[in-house]
Amino acid sequence: MGELPRQLEIFRDVSKQLGDTQVRNMGTACGSMAHADPAGDWGPAAVAVGARLIVESVDGRREVMARNFFKGGPFSTDLRENEILVGVEVPFSEGQGTAYTKLKRKTDDFATVGAAVSVRVSRGGSIESATLVLAGAGEVPVAVEINDVVKGRTPDEAADEIKKVAGQAGEYQEDLRGSVEYKREMAGVMALRSLRSAYSRARGGD
Repeated sequence: MGELPRQLEIFRDVSKQLGDTQVRNMGTACGSMAHADPAGDWGPAAVAVGARLIVESVDGRREVMARNFFKGGPFSTDLRENEILVGVEVPFSEGQGTAYTKLKRKTDDFATVGAAVSVRVSRGGSIESATLVLAGAGEVPVAVEINDVVKGRTPDEAADEIKKVAGQAGEYQEDLRGSVEYKREMAGVMALRSLRSAYSRARGGD
């Protein structure tokens, strides 16, 4: 992946963690989002950063907010029959940090659960706002309200509450990747890891 604004490191996180070499060389972010697998990585990241998705057809071009693109269940989107997803526009600002962390069984696997976070941090070091979106936690990317938990605090100060709120969100099914209880526990862990990473980046760290 080429140069990215430091505020959008979440997309580098995604590209490093998805699929295998063949997928990374041939697949596209737009293709993945149009496929709309509930355990996919690009969708939650796009929703977390407030991305606008560019859709085209012979009738013209339109924009859809990522949060409104995934709907109607797994593998279902706002795309009409004659449309394709051709681009992504992402706003960003100073004091912003982003990150994506996921748990998977093996290198080329989909997420057992993943957590995409975008956070804005004040000059004094407290969180002003934050967005958390989970992968693998439902039929579409699951946005979790965390502002009340983190505002005016640091990730470490809000750690227990973040894990609890993230763990209670979404709907899971027991399968070969783990029990419902295990997935909820890991959702909290991944959410806190992503929040800590995004917070560090917002303050100029790695």
